[in-house]
Amino acid sequence: MVMQEQITKTAFLFQTDFSVPQDLFITPIPLAKMPGKNNPAYHISAGHLSGDWFANNAVQAHLTIALQPTRAGMEYAPAAPPRS
Repeated sequence: MVMQEQITKTAFLFQTDFSVPQDLFITPIPLAKMPGKNNPAYHISAGHLSGDWFANNAVQAHLTIALQPTRAGMEYAPAAPPRS
């Protein structure tokens, strides 16, 4: 699994809709109100996203999660004992 939080600052966008792989999960992370938008709308249909995912002259945040095969491993390391 690959997880990424990202913050974007956009200026002028020529296009605000885009396609993503079917196995990608994406959700907006609220930062502050978008200029001129009281209730942003986010649309997802068969891997095609449209609406306010990316807006002109805005700072926005998103969380994306994708399942991808990897050779990465995880190791457990106990925490150090607390200092007195």
